[in-house]
Amino acid sequence: MVVIAYYTGHVVQGLGNVLLDNDSAFRAKLNSIRGKSKQSEVSSGDPELLPVIQNAAALKAKKLMGIPPSDELPVRWVRDLADELVIQWGVSTEREVYLYREGFYRGSAISLLVFALCLLIRAIRGVTVINFCGQNHTVEMSELLVVIALCLIASFIFNARFNRFGKHHRKEAILCLLLLDGRQGKPKSVPDAVTD
Repeated sequence: MVVIAYYTGHVVQGLGNVLLDNDSAFRAKLNSIRGKSKQSEVSSGDPELLPVIQNAAALKAKKLMGIPPSDELPVRWVRDLADELVIQWGVSTEREVYLYREGFYRGSAISLLVFALCLLIRAIRGVTVINFCGQNHTVEMSELLVVIALCLIASFIFNARFNRFGKHHRKEAILCLLLLDGRQGKPKSVPDAVTD
C-alpha cells in the first residue's frame, strides 16, 4: 500500500502538470489572484527569450572550446558542455536531483508500459486467478482492462514528467554556463554599484 500510495502521489503531481500547466485560462486566473499582469510573466518557453539565451550560451561555449565565433556549433554540444561544466565547477547538486527524477520517471514509464503489455497478454490467455491469503480470486476481464488502462495513463504521465525534468536539467545547465565563471562555480563579477 505504501508503494502504491507513493506512485499515486507522483501520478497526481504529473496529472496536475499535464492539466494545469497547459491551461491558459487557469494560469490567467491564477496570475490575477497573485496580482501579476500577463506582461510581467516570463514563461520558460518564451520564443523571444530562448534564442537569445541559446545564442549567448553557444558563443560562450565556442569561446571556452577555442572555436571561432563564426563556426557552427550544434545545440547538443552546447548542452553537453554546459552540463559537464556544471559538474566540473562543483555546482551539481541540482543536477543530481534532476538526473534522479529523470531516471525515476523514465524507469517507471517503461515499467508500467511493460506491465500493461503483460496484463494484456494475460487477459488474452484466458481466466486469471490470484491466490491471496489462502483465498482464490478470479480476476475478470473488465478488471484487467481497467488496470491496463490505469497503467497506460500513468505511463503517459510519467513520460511527461521525465520530459519536464529533462527540460529543467538542460535549462539549468545552460543558465549555469552563462552565469558562472571559473572552476569553483563563482558567479561572474558584477561591477560595483555607484555609491554617494
